[in-house]
Amino acid sequence: MDNIRRAMIANREAIKQGQFSVQDYQRLAAAVDQDLAGIVKNCKLSKEADKAFHVIVLADLAQSTESIRTSPKAQAQRAWVFGALQSLHNYGEYFQHPGWNIDPAAWY
Repeated sequence: MDNIRRAMIANREAIKQGQFSVQDYQRLAAAVDQDLAGIVKNCKLSKEADKAFHVIVLADLAQSTESIRTSPKAQAQRAWVFGALQSLHNYGEYFQHPGWNIDPAAWY
């Protein structure tokens, strides 16, 4: 999750300023997808926590990144970034991760 947060934050200003191209968004989504696959593969959560993670974070984050990757217009991709950010915010709200902080409102 830290890799995903870092990737999003590293690109925040370009996204916020509307400077990301369709290809930039596709690369970001591919990187997030790769990290998500690693998280799923190496999951060590309890059964209950794993189920909650899938419902609260993973499903929405995967949906957002798929939409970022497949949308043909940068404006639509940018909108889906906010969905991904909300998923990351939810992660911090429901799971204990020291130092986790992501505020989707700071991206507007």
